[in-house]
Amino acid sequence: MYFMKYKGGADEGDFIEEKIYAARDVLEVDAVGRKKFYVLDENQDRQKFEFEGECFREYEMVYAAWLGTIPCNYETGQVVVIDRATETQYGILDGGYYNHECFEIIDGTNLRTGILVCDIETGRWVKVSRTDDKFNISSEENPDDYHTLTDFRLAIGDGSVMDFPLAYCVNNTGANLTLSKGYPLVASEGDLVCVADDSGVVGEFDVKRFVWFEPNESNDSDQSNVAKKT
Repeated sequence: MYFMKYKGGADEGDFIEEKIYAARDVLEVDAVGRKKFYVLDENQDRQKFEFEGECFREYEMVYAAWLGTIPCNYETGQVVVIDRATETQYGILDGGYYNHECFEIIDGTNLRTGILVCDIETGRWVKVSRTDDKFNISSEENPDDYHTLTDFRLAIGDGSVMDFPLAYCVNNTGANLTLSKGYPLVASEGDLVCVADDSGVVGEFDVKRFVWFEPNESNDSDQSNVAKKT
């Protein structure tokens, strides 16, 4: 299997523009040498297209966010490179195979300007300013300085990539907050984080009450998980 990004224009099937789909290897060649491949659409119906047609663009490798669904050395939200696939698993470049459910492929549907991503080097959340065809990104702070996606972690919530991070409570003493619950970030300023508490009231809290990724065994000792100023 390999990867095809839908560009639009298909007469059949239900596809989302800019989304990357895992496609089956070329299964047939017609009388004039045109290669055909199969791909499942959003309804899981099998559709057939010309390999060199106008509707899809091939990617030999793609980026994917690790969703943290199983214990592993990878961190939740970490971006990895997928270079091979089977019917049920994706293979990480220079790594092993894991079930599809462990990942979310990064494409034009979940990587766009305006979302927040976590700079691994600084631990700060920065707003994406630009992206290119290779999924390199720049921040609003340095819009002309592009970086590979593997330099960042993405916000993960409810098993998928999110536009903004959830602040997970690790200290609810004297506050109307629930331990381990994720609260959507409203704003942050200095050492304060602004979220809506359990009653729905938006308030400011000490940043040390939160971590940015859901606490689990693989993250407990990870200092990059501690909420930092944005």
